[in-house]
Amino acid sequence: MIAARSHTALFVCKSKPFREGLQKLVGGKARNLFVNPYFLVPARVGENNLDVVLVDEAHRLEKTNIHRYMRPEHRSGLPQVDQIIRAAKTSVFFIDDRQSVRFQEIGSSSYVREAAGRADAEIEEVELLSRFRCMGSNDYLLWIDSLLGYSRETRLLKKNDIFDFRIFNSPGELYDALREKEAGKQGSARLTAGLLARALKGFCWPWNDPAPGGIQIKDVKNGDIEMPWETKGNHV
Repeated sequence: MIAARSHTALFVCKSKPFREGLQKLVGGKARNLFVNPYFLVPARVGENNLDVVLVDEAHRLEKTNIHRYMRPEHRSGLPQVDQIIRAAKTSVFFIDDRQSVRFQEIGSSSYVREAAGRADAEIEEVELLSRFRCMGSNDYLLWIDSLLGYSRETRLLKKNDIFDFRIFNSPGELYDALREKEAGKQGSARLTAGLLARALKGFCWPWNDPAPGGIQIKDVKNGDIEMPWETKGNHV
């Protein structure tokens, strides 16, 4: 919508699968609207040359904006968040201070505020009270906070026709239940693997590329189930 109004805009997302999914969805030249954070360096896009930059999952920002494939002339000692703020007249950061994935990711609300202060930028904060993926159920979100220890308030999950919460004895039982739902054409299903404790900030298992011939490496091993993190390439 912003780009359709003749404004220059970019959607920044570190997650490559999500970014590529959006690019495939929009197609054409609109694919160029979705980039990784490393794209936004002053030497490449200039300062304030963009009208708006939307940064998804800003808690995944890293300390520097340098990676091994970056051209020497694009390298800078500025923090990644500073470079994003410098690239656009308006920067929008979607952030969850309770999320973390990898140890080198240091994004937080206070981190963005400090960077905005260094740039003498005006700050406006908006709290998102619900999420589309949870059917807008604040009761569900409050229950999750209570379950994970983010809230001292005890919450019970109310039974309804939207959410189906069950505890399984093994990962294999959970996987079988999901396959049964898919077979019954009740919608698509996904199996996600939990992360280590937040203090460790990492994945529970290695994440290897396929072996020669496209053979998927079964990195995830838990009880009676073994499988790759996700299917890579054109092989199952």
